Amino acid sequence: MQIFRIISAILIIFLLNTATSALAANQSPAVTGLQMHPSWDLDGDTINDCELDDTCDHTIDYSKPRMSPATPSFDCNKAQLNSSEIMVCKDPRLSILDRKLNQVFRAAKFKVEDTNLPTLKAEQRGWIKGRDDCWKAEDHQQCVYKSYLFRIAELQAWYRLVPANGPVRYLCEGTPKKEVDATFFGTDPPTLIAEYQDSPTLMYIQPSGSGAKYQGRNETFWEHQGEAMITWGYDAVEMRCKIMP
Repeated sequence: MQIFRIISAILIIFLLNTATSALAANQSPAVTGLQMHPSWDLDGDTINDCELDDTCDHTIDYSKPRMSPATPSFDCNKAQLNSSEIMVCKDPRLSILDRKLNQVFRAAKFKVEDTNLPTLKAEQRGWIKGRDDCWKAEDHQQCVYKSYLFRIAELQAWYRLVPANGPVRYLCEGTPKKEVDATFFGTDPPTLIAEYQDSPTLMYIQPSGSGAKYQGRNETFWEHQGEAMITWGYDAVEMRCKIMP
């Protein structure tokens, strides 16, 4: 009888362990937190934080601790680093911006269509080259800092990664042939995307004594008290525009 009880107890324990293992195998680590380091779940909801903003990268081992926000997205121990990369590694403020840009870029890749992905990657390589050329600037550190800020804002606006206000339609010079649509984004710095005659452009806010002034490559948008003065193209004539009802 005693032997029978022992065998029964062993069998029960075996069945319980088997059921527990099967349940664990069927649960998703991203949902339950299994095999995920707690540092990836800052809000404690057992869901990987990256799933909330679609920035999960399957090349990352989420079972290992999350790197410090002040650690760049690239390896600072590489044998050859250019002067801008060295500066980013040494400056916590720049390191944080580098990691933020990396997250924003991954979010943009998630939203972009496959046919446009090569263009996005080429633009990012072009940005990296521009950042690295900051050594030519009078203030190297400030150049790198602004480079990160503007690139993050650019990606957030083009790929609608932050809340937007608009589009707001403006009628210029009183003719429907000169309509401008402007969408405003709460980026840092604030940006807008304006479209005129099927041609979109991105502009960044500029210091202004009154109203809100934005500057693009060859375009300007200056709004004050419901009216906007808009120039579109190099040496173009300024247009007086009003918000359409």
